[in-house]
Amino acid sequence: MPVEFEAKILENDPSGVTRRILSLGGRKIGESLMRRYVYDVIPGDQSKRIRLRDSGSEITLAVKEIHHC
Repeated sequence: MPVEFEAKILENDPSGVTRRILSLGGRKIGESLMRRYVYDVIPGDQSKRIRLRDSGSEITLAVKEIHHC
C-alpha cells in the first residue's frame, strides 16, 4: 500500500505561491472549493482520525493514522 506524506504550511501567501509556481513554468488549470471534515476515531486519541473530503464532484473517506518520527 502506498504511503502518503502530508505537510501543512501555516500563514502562507496564496498569491505569492501562485506567482512562484507560474514563474517556474506551471500553469493554472482552475479553482475549486473543497470541504474537509475530520472526526476522532477514538475520542481523546489524536493519532487516528477519519477524514471526509467533498470536492463538489467527488467524495472520499480516509482513515488517517499519524506516526511521529
